[in-house]
Amino acid sequence: MKKRLLAILCLTVVVISTMWSLGVKADDSGKKEFPEKYDLRELGLVTPVKNQRPYGMCWAFAITAAMESNALVKGIGEYDLSEYQIGYLIGHTLAPKDTPIHGEGPVPLDSETKWYDFANATGSYSSQLVKGYAIMTEDKFPYENMEKELGAAGISIDGDIYVDSYYAVQKANSEGIKNLVMEHGAVNIYVNAASWKNESYFNSETTSMYLPEFKENSEWYAGIDHSVVIVGWDDNYSKDNFVIKPKADGAWIIKNSWGTEWGEEGYGYLSYYDAAFTHEEPAFAISVRTERNYDRIYQYDGGIGSGAHENVAAVAINFTAEERESITGVRIKPYYDQEKDYGYYDPQIEYSLTTATVNVYKGKFDGKSEEKSEPLYTQKYALRYTDYQTIEFEKPVDIKKGEDYHVIVSFDSRIAYCVDVECIGYNYKNVASGRPGETYLKLGGYRGDGKWYDTSLENKPNGVVYRWYDEDEENYGAWDSGQGSSSACIKVLTVNRASDSGELFRDWFGKYIGLQGTCVIIAVVAMIAVLIVVKKKPRL
Repeated sequence: MKKRLLAILCLTVVVISTMWSLGVKADDSGKKEFPEKYDLRELGLVTPVKNQRPYGMCWAFAITAAMESNALVKGIGEYDLSEYQIGYLIGHTLAPKDTPIHGEGPVPLDSETKWYDFANATGSYSSQLVKGYAIMTEDKFPYENMEKELGAAGISIDGDIYVDSYYAVQKANSEGIKNLVMEHGAVNIYVNAASWKNESYFNSETTSMYLPEFKENSEWYAGIDHSVVIVGWDDNYSKDNFVIKPKADGAWIIKNSWGTEWGEEGYGYLSYYDAAFTHEEPAFAISVRTERNYDRIYQYDGGIGSGAHENVAAVAINFTAEERESITGVRIKPYYDQEKDYGYYDPQIEYSLTTATVNVYKGKFDGKSEEKSEPLYTQKYALRYTDYQTIEFEKPVDIKKGEDYHVIVSFDSRIAYCVDVECIGYNYKNVASGRPGETYLKLGGYRGDGKWYDTSLENKPNGVVYRWYDEDEENYGAWDSGQGSSSACIKVLTVNRASDSGELFRDWFGKYIGLQGTCVIIAVVAMIAVLIVVKKKPRL
């Protein structure tokens, strides 16, 4: 009996060891396995198809589709979000007058230009939607009469959904897109829809699209002109389904915003090899939540984050607490990773094992020296994607009203980091107003020499220049000569906190008495004690 039990135990150990070794080999390969076919529709993780007519607001519909899908993935409910309100937020500078970012953001160059005509051109939706405004549902702001200004009613911090993070990858990164779909739901992409109206590229019978390449001076090769969301993929989708056969099988399943009468009840197939996936614009998912996990967002970047610094080793920001608060997280906006040895840009390189270390310190950072004091708090965060990401703290960091503090986020490999700068775009101007002593970048590599630079004072320190998303178009991405300051895209989230009587007394004592007062009190008490002793001492 004992021998039989021993044999079974040995066999079990052998089987478990073999399975473990196979698992280790799979992990060591670094290759994640994806299913050949994946469809959010089959999982009930998409909302009904909508119709953007009569306005060209595909971008707002793609954003709501991504948000609504993420809410379903997270299990927080089914929402019908307002494209009207989202577009309005993106196309306006809405911050209240008592905030540091009042007046920043996109404004029309022509007073006759409507916000819905240029809001899409800003491109960086995340910068507007992570400022702290709540997203409302369709019943509050229905998709109609876009001439109406929503004003204060559309910019409340209390609402239905809050944007937590954006997760972006380059569109050429198919595995990155698949990761996003599986982890966060529908993924927003930009495509060339002009070609979908041409039977030379669009198969109406299968609702399949394939544009081989972009070419200039051609109506059907106009470039990026439409936004949709990816809701899945099919690796075995036959190339024979397309008018022009791609080099191999495989297609993304897309959800459009042209109503259910288009395609397969509003859905279609886009070849893996479509020209859209060679374009620089990223693919992104949006992470939302139903509760506001902050009472205040400390921020200086109020524009649209239209530039980026290369070779960034760290970013720092200074603030003074407005109330008795606890810091619960930070938001950062990395652009994309860089070649580590040579320091030049490559839009195909994604973040790989890049770690961000967040440190919170007391006092103001002067940008001249490294920290000598111990941080109040430290936390590490693995960068997997670009764009705004919220790093939630594992425990809150308590700060007092009126107390200066600063946050430094350092990276273990050089990255490109977004800055909020003033520039000219299509029909609009991005207004930014960084002030001295607010945000700093530490620049590494062969240009930066490991020095810190105040982003409001140094536009091109040591030859390091901002990289624009697009430099080809005339005036697009051009500097406004009257504005040279900027802010690094970093924010701090806090919640108000109560205090016990002991803390309140210590604060009162420190504010109104302090060290000098304490010394005076001790001296007075000592003198009184001496006088008492002398008075009680008997005379000889």
